[in-house]
Amino acid sequence: MKREYKIGLAGIVALVALFFGINFLKGKALFSNTSEYYVRFANAKELSKSSKVFVDGFEVGIVSDILYDYKNPGNVLIEISVDPHLVLCQGTDVTLDAGLMGGCTMNITPAPISDKVYHHGDTIPGNNSAGLMS
Repeated sequence: MKREYKIGLAGIVALVALFFGINFLKGKALFSNTSEYYVRFANAKELSKSSKVFVDGFEVGIVSDILYDYKNPGNVLIEISVDPHLVLCQGTDVTLDAGLMGGCTMNITPAPISDKVYHHGDTIPGNNSAGLMS
């Protein structure tokens, strides 16, 4: 094989490894299926991308994106990617809890199983908890 081909192949392998490495560090699951939901809050507090999402203290997903809702001023849309096996029914309670030392966690308290479920891409209303410092 010519030297130029080897250099080109090494460059392509390096770019692919860089792509997967950066996405891994962002917390994205590249080879697993997830369900995306949007949660509407009045204040995103100190939540950041790649923050973990918990149900009963168990990690079920991550925060994919944080968007300001320009159509409804004063609202923030948070996109979450969760395990596709998680069924979220209407009445599910989603809260942001500010930590004592900074940071914020998102906790989901699922509603009892019913016929009215949220589907992929639906918007769930969220609640900001008062937190420990207030």
